[in-house]
Amino acid sequence: MTYAIIGHRAVHISEGARFEVFHHEYQGFGTFSRYGELWLGPLNEYGQVPGIYAHPRRTFIKCDDGVERLIDRYSLNPTAETIQLGLLTEPTIVKPGFKRIGDLPYTDHLWPGDVVEVAEERACGFGDCTILALITEPLKPLEYVIHVEGLPSTMNHTIRHEQIASEHATVVRKHNVRWLYEDPSRMNFPSDDEELEFWTQTGISKRKPVGGSSTLLNCGLMFRCADADFIAPYGSEVFSAYKLNEIFIGRLARVRALTERMFGKAIEDEIAKGRARRANVILS
Repeated sequence: MTYAIIGHRAVHISEGARFEVFHHEYQGFGTFSRYGELWLGPLNEYGQVPGIYAHPRRTFIKCDDGVERLIDRYSLNPTAETIQLGLLTEPTIVKPGFKRIGDLPYTDHLWPGDVVEVAEERACGFGDCTILALITEPLKPLEYVIHVEGLPSTMNHTIRHEQIASEHATVVRKHNVRWLYEDPSRMNFPSDDEELEFWTQTGISKRKPVGGSSTLLNCGLMFRCADADFIAPYGSEVFSAYKLNEIFIGRLARVRALTERMFGKAIEDEIAKGRARRANVILS
């Protein structure tokens, strides 16, 4: 059974249910329209496949001003009539976690890292732009965060999808993020260092806590014991351990082979040093 969370209560909402709405754009009354949605694009923070997911903590309400809005659970209060008519009932079973209910409506979207050439009148500059992120929200048009070549690295811009649709832009270079989702066999990196940096991105992997200090030895032992899928330097002396998000588990052999190429010998050297130190302590 589909459900929503209103305040602290999980409920199944029947057609015709009315609510008082407390929203920054609207204060008044409205009628239940449909259950809430969460739209996730590539490299989303939840580590999920891009798509539309059920989002019980938000509910679509057709407000009495004629506008449909997505309202969070603390901004809704059922009317006395809705309660009296029994239009809110407790669901039999509540299943936590992500429930994918559909694809994003964008069939021709660009991907993070793609480089596009955009007409001057369409973007904040002329020449090549790099797609940094997609902004996906229900009831709102798709937007991109872009960086225009030649501008300071901190100067980014947000533009709508139609501003760099195919008739206004040319894809100069497709990035590995696209191939990660669509065709991993086409992923290509100029160096191991750049590939390693790629895998550490939010949405692809998560950093794991390290017992003790974050040294090559400790992270390397986690890697050897499969508590970490790969490791990466975090500064000159510090290392971090990472686990791939579950949807990318098919890339596990690749990232482990990368780690072996880059750090395998160094890990073994550190393990050997550790054994020698322990032996010296025992002998002394």
